[in-house]
Amino acid sequence: MGRLMADKGIADETIARSDRDWTIALPVLFGNGPTTAGYQTIRLDGTQGRVGGRINRADVADFLLSAATSDLWVRRRVILTR
Repeated sequence: MGRLMADKGIADETIARSDRDWTIALPVLFGNGPTTAGYQTIRLDGTQGRVGGRINRADVADFLLSAATSDLWVRRRVILTR
C-alpha cells in the first residue's frame, strides 16, 4: 500500500497545482444502499482529526453530481462520510 499511496499523493498534488477546476473527494469505506441525504462533507484542510465510518455509493454519486454542477467545492479536497 505504501507505493500505491505515494502514487496517489503525487496524482493529487498534480491535480491541485493545475489551472483546472477540480474537486478531490475522499470517501471513507463504501457501503451499499440508497442515497441517505445524511452524509457529511468535511474539508480536508488539517483542522479535523481522523474520520471513520461508511458511506453509501449512492451518497458519493450524489455528492459528485452536486460538486460538478456548482462552485461550492471547486479547488477543494473533501472527506465524505456518514
